[in-house]
Parts: sequence; C-alpha cells; structure tokens
Amino acid sequence: MWLLSTDRGELHWFPSLEKARLEGYAILSHVWDENEQTFQETQASSKTCSRFLLNPLWFSCPKVREACKLRLAQRCGYKWLWNDTCCIDKTSSSDLSAGAFPPPVRVGGR
Repeated sequence: MWLLSTDRGELHWFPSLEKARLEGYAILSHVWDENEQTFQETQASSKTCSRFLLNPLWFSCPKVREACKLRLAQRCGYKWLWNDTCCIDKTSSSDLSAGAFPPPVRVGGR
C-alpha cells in the first residue's frame, strides 16, 4: 500500500498492511474537489523536487499540505498519511482492487 510521508509529501510503498500498521498512519477523509492531486502528480512532483533538492510537500495541493503538517498527521505524531486521491494509482488494476484501501481503524488508535 502507498502512504505519503507527512514531512515531505512523498509516496512510499509498504509491502503489507501489517508493516504500514506497525509504522502507524493517519487517514485523510474528505470531500473531493474538482482538482484533486493524483498519484501521478504526486510521483512527478517528488521526481522534479529531488533534482532541485526541494521538499515536494511545498508544492502539494493545500488539502494534502494541511493534512500532513497542520491539521492532523504531524501534530498527532504520525509520519505517514493515506489519502485516496494520492495513494491509489487509478491506472493500476491492482491498486484499484480491495487491497489498496486500508481497512477502517478506530479513531485515536494506532
């Protein structure tokens, strides 16, 4: 499963749900806008920023930036964030399978 790092907004692959759970992650629940940041845009931003030693989170959409830094994830101690628009490659049939979506977790739990 793909998760965003809350400090840089970069996608990282976790080979199993168990590994992701051990690390702990927040889930961004939101209403979709017309211009949501996609998986491909997130990957492209990371690649471009790495060439210029920039933080891709600075160039993320406001919703992702706020979820990572201000509102929830980092403030609550999470290093990882799952967001359906950024963490699912909608061009990949395997990502669109049920395994790409994290199961619900209790609020406040890790």
